[in-house]
Amino acid sequence: MSVTTGTFVTTNRSEYGVANADFDEDGDLDLFLPNARSEAASTLYRNDLAGANHWLKVHCTGGASNRSGIGAKVRLVLPSGRTLHEHVTTANGIYSASDRRVHFGLGTEKTITYIEIAWPSGIVQRVERPAVNQVLRVVETAR
Repeated sequence: MSVTTGTFVTTNRSEYGVANADFDEDGDLDLFLPNARSEAASTLYRNDLAGANHWLKVHCTGGASNRSGIGAKVRLVLPSGRTLHEHVTTANGIYSASDRRVHFGLGTEKTITYIEIAWPSGIVQRVERPAVNQVLRVVETAR
């Protein structure tokens, strides 16, 4: 899909970087564009599309690894056999940082078979059948 109209593409401002996060905690990702100069205010683009899609956010806290869980690899397996991969980071561009919680859009999937987290320390941790539409907090366990 190509977006060619609207203020998002037609406003002439000096925005460097973008941060994505679920700013309003409704399960979908929103965008924040910080303005690099004082020519205008920074802009928050909220994703307020109505829908019945499901999601899961995984908030990793390291124990043996760094406390922020940066570098942890998260693998989510669905009953359909589909596997989703993401890693914990805040680095996604210049002059901005995104939410370090890993966000998975699940579409119409209502259940998750399991989540596997490979921590930077080498510890691998598994969470069986977590509920959807929640923030799942996972703390790294000792070997």
